[in-house]
Amino acid sequence: MPSPESIKARRALRKETVDPSVSLADERTGWDAVCTELPIAPGVRLEMVEICGVPAAELTPAGSQDTPLIVYAHGGGLVAGSILTHRAFASRIAAATGCQVILPAYRLLPEHPLSIPSDDLIAVTRDVVARLEDRKRRVFLGGDSSGAGLAMSSMVRLKDEHDILPAGFFAISGAFDATLSGESIRTRDRDDPVLSEAVLRHWQS
Repeated sequence: MPSPESIKARRALRKETVDPSVSLADERTGWDAVCTELPIAPGVRLEMVEICGVPAAELTPAGSQDTPLIVYAHGGGLVAGSILTHRAFASRIAAATGCQVILPAYRLLPEHPLSIPSDDLIAVTRDVVARLEDRKRRVFLGGDSSGAGLAMSSMVRLKDEHDILPAGFFAISGAFDATLSGESIRTRDRDDPVLSEAVLRHWQS
């Protein structure tokens, strides 16, 4: 049974709609602006870094030197989302788990070829895994929504390319069917408090 907190949060959410007059650039700017003032979790240090040419936010809770490290791919349909939109959420993951979180600003579609987001995420993951291997610190790869799908496909690429793999993978509300062909996208539409088939197809157009 849903908790009172989850019921309250669900009621506060607003289902997205498609507004053809709003450009993708405006969507990105608007999302960034809404999230800019969200606070970083108490006790978590935010530092901007660059890993293999990819900008990233490094979110470090106290006492995380020997804990696992998480490379986290933000959601946004691979066309939106950024460090600004997800750094507060990532900081809460860091605070809740005690793990350092790396949040890469992978390059987005449609300005870049389809493989580029995965290329960027893999470059960051390879570098982190290689640097921490000798220290016996485990690395986990995860993400939310399309970021979870990106993280999973990147894990498959790392395996296929015989790389040293992260210790594990996790997904938060993962979006894995890029074809949008599953029946649930329609039959469960009323159960999703945020996204709709129309919005998902709009992001793909």
